[in-house]
Amino acid sequence: MKKLLLLLLVVMASCDDGNLTVENISFDEVNLQRCSTNPFLLYKIAGGETMIIYLPQESAFANETTAPESPRVFPINTTNRVVYRSFNGNVSAGNICDVIPPATPTVSEEWVAQSGTIEVSTALVLAANPNLEGGERITGYNHTVTLRNVDFQKPDGTSQFYTTFNLGSFVSTEGVTAFPFAFGTTLQRCGGNKIFKFINAEALTLDIDPSLIPNEVTAPGVPRTGYTGASGNVLSYRLFANAPLTESYFCAQPVPTLPVVTQEWIADAGSAADQTGVIEVTTTSSGPGTFLHEIRIKNARLRSGNSSFILASDYFLGTLITN
Repeated sequence: MKKLLLLLLVVMASCDDGNLTVENISFDEVNLQRCSTNPFLLYKIAGGETMIIYLPQESAFANETTAPESPRVFPINTTNRVVYRSFNGNVSAGNICDVIPPATPTVSEEWVAQSGTIEVSTALVLAANPNLEGGERITGYNHTVTLRNVDFQKPDGTSQFYTTFNLGSFVSTEGVTAFPFAFGTTLQRCGGNKIFKFINAEALTLDIDPSLIPNEVTAPGVPRTGYTGASGNVLSYRLFANAPLTESYFCAQPVPTLPVVTQEWIADAGSAADQTGVIEVTTTSSGPGTFLHEIRIKNARLRSGNSSFILASDYFLGTLITN
């Protein structure tokens, strides 16, 4: 009984010094968050503990997916900072994000990372497109943040080293474009193979193989078939600044510098094996010497850099009249 009482007194004494010494840090059960007032400031909160990452780099959380083996990497230094803090009470976002943080709780211990790297991997967040069956739309970008070989300097002069410290991820929606795809169904043509349609600040173009649109009626249920490609049948979707667009833009050579292209998405090369990027053309007579071509694009994937989305399982590009 005496031994038990002595052990209890030792435990109570060790817990009653007012400043609990932190031996290790872990935030596995809490989410990574981003300050709404400062997009370069990330944090995790677990009761009275916080991990704060300040990464003032424009490219850090860009709306562009990274390859799995190539995250964005930033050195930890006096600019790109990583700090762990424990407080003498529960913490809120205001203790981190506010220009003038609350007076309480106060910091009881702080570890400052001296070296290591911050890795950011970015992936698309996709949702079903309600307007295009089988299609996808971009709703955000998921940024996963990992610390590598990080060495924290502790207040007592010792250090704490972590080979890998997974901070988790957050989703950004700032600057995400909801592609309108508000086109009509009438296609226009320049020269022999460029067909296009546009409205306001967006355009779809297809450098179509002329053999897909000859002045010949197709047999019922047997459309002409081709596949999107990198050099032929190039399908592209573009968004512009300084609109409006005019027909002359698409027919001019060389391509005008204005209006400025802000985004360009080009279809991956299609495949007969898995029926992706299929171009189907059905041709009917529209009067003496006049032909109407109905052009559909099936299972095309549009890509910009490492980002991509499926246009639709069956997209009606439009009708083209030739004679």
